[in-house]
Amino acid sequence: MEAKEETCLFSFGVIADIQYADADNRPNYTQSCTRYYRNALELLKEAVRHWSGDSCANKPRFVIQLGDIIDGFNNIIGGKKQSSLALNVVINEFEKVGCAIHHTLGNHEFYNFSRAEITTSQLSPGTNFETTEVDTSCSCISGLISTSVKVPPASYYHFSPCLGFRCVVLDTYDVSTIGHDKSCSVYQDSLRLLRSINKNECLNSSDGLQGADRRFVEFNGGMGDSQLRWLRGVLQKASNNQEKVIIFGKMKLSAKKRIVMRTNFFRQQTKIPVFALHTQKSTPLKDKQD
Repeated sequence: MEAKEETCLFSFGVIADIQYADADNRPNYTQSCTRYYRNALELLKEAVRHWSGDSCANKPRFVIQLGDIIDGFNNIIGGKKQSSLALNVVINEFEKVGCAIHHTLGNHEFYNFSRAEITTSQLSPGTNFETTEVDTSCSCISGLISTSVKVPPASYYHFSPCLGFRCVVLDTYDVSTIGHDKSCSVYQDSLRLLRSINKNECLNSSDGLQGADRRFVEFNGGMGDSQLRWLRGVLQKASNNQEKVIIFGKMKLSAKKRIVMRTNFFRQQTKIPVFALHTQKSTPLKDKQD
């Protein structure tokens, strides 16, 4: 009996934590490893050559960048000018792939740019995907609306790369103290939530926190009620249409005893693959209830 030839419906590329900066190597925030800032760009170029070259048998339908596209050190050494230059360098490399590029937002994006700045930057999805209007309760964005003819889209969206599949790109820093202006109600609510659980003077420290509470640190974030309602609706519609779902975001959607997790989470009855990376030491995780 002849083996049935399998057909690749589509493929996609994934890359995370590029954290490029035109700067010399230096230890990371926790002093646990060395950041090779300039070499990060060389690794991206290597990935781009693979995705766009003849050695890639199935050219990717899209590539997704899972956050921290440039390092926050850019803003420290040269301010917004240095951040913008670094972002342009990396974006220019992505443009050589020859397919759609998607960006999730990580903490380093917000170390370099405000949420309002990102909304109008190359990291914004624009209006080419199935998204929803931005949550106007965030005053960081509402200021843009008064100067724009069209309400900007939310930073989370979904698209179908192939019949029978649905890809969902989340904003896991929707609720966070970083990226939002201090006058924004989202910032203030996020800060109250953090301080109600994390009693450290430095909110990036998880010292004294146990189990799932270790996720309540400032470099993490979460999804607000509007995004969660939107996500449940997208998943329900995909289920009704018998679509397989793939979720992308910066952080895991699990409440395991790890530092890196969303500050809120939900449970869905169907098995859904989730691509997320935040600590650079993450391992594949399977929900025991699946």
